[in-house]
Amino acid sequence: MAKKHSESFAGLGLFQSTAYPDSEEKKTNRNKVIEFVKTHGIDQFIDTFVPGLFFEKKHPAIPVVFKIARQTSTETLVGYAAAMRDRNSSIDFIKNYKRPMLILGGDQDTIIPGEVMQELGRLAPYSVIHLLKDTSHMAMYESPDETTKIVEIFARKIADADRS
Repeated sequence: MAKKHSESFAGLGLFQSTAYPDSEEKKTNRNKVIEFVKTHGIDQFIDTFVPGLFFEKKHPAIPVVFKIARQTSTETLVGYAAAMRDRNSSIDFIKNYKRPMLILGGDQDTIIPGEVMQELGRLAPYSVIHLLKDTSHMAMYESPDETTKIVEIFARKIADADRS
């Protein structure tokens, strides 16, 4: 939406997300996920995948995420993996976006490492970068108060600037 109607957005946030397309290695891994889920089902995939999203492997939110993830259909998970595998680069968009952009990630994220988040921040001309300490790929559970505060401050600054 932002690519097609950037004028409709006062700012954007990349919340543990990237504008880069998948590397060939990641595409191969997503194909493996698709085949694994089709062969073994969603539960077996979730059992191994979900704990890897957290820095602390015994985080109290893991059972909550298991419960949410188990509500996902096989079709949805396979479609998601294929869509992520096939997405185009948004780097040119990031470089040319002339409004505030929040780049929020975890310093322990192995899916989208902090270095990648910092690189995205350097590419976006009006970025604010936050890497949460001792946080992996589930900031909303691992660092909920800090995450909320960062998003609220960013949104407030955008709203205040929009009014002026």
